[in-house]
Amino acid sequence: MFNRMVLFPQAVLTALLTVLGLVLADFALGVTVAIIQKQFDVRKLPDFIRTGVLPYVVPLIVLAAMAGSNASLQAVFFTSAAALTAKFIADIKDKLVSLFGSSAVGITSSATAAPPAADIPASVRTAPASDAKAANPPPASK
Repeated sequence: MFNRMVLFPQAVLTALLTVLGLVLADFALGVTVAIIQKQFDVRKLPDFIRTGVLPYVVPLIVLAAMAGSNASLQAVFFTSAAALTAKFIADIKDKLVSLFGSSAVGITSSATAAPPAADIPASVRTAPASDAKAANPPPASK
């Protein structure tokens, strides 16, 4: 029926849809957190979309459209998409932690996540500072 017009190369389209999906998930979780914390105000939603969504989405779509014909712009697009993916995954993780707590998300504090000393191989264990000097004397000077 319609001739298939390819605006984006497949890899660019996949990366773009991934980032847009993460933006949508982050937005939905943000609204959910605000509602649960009784801080949601529908009057603030347009400002949030203008400042928290569009500055990420519009330039990425423009870059994706231009990247189809230019390898250098594809590199810029994929770098931007990777950075935005990392940003939105971190934001989504933070919102999930605020909704369900860190234990439900499978995140532990680095202070409490250290393995017991018995689990650390002897070759990896570090010697106390006083023993380190005796075990590794400075090289003799000539």
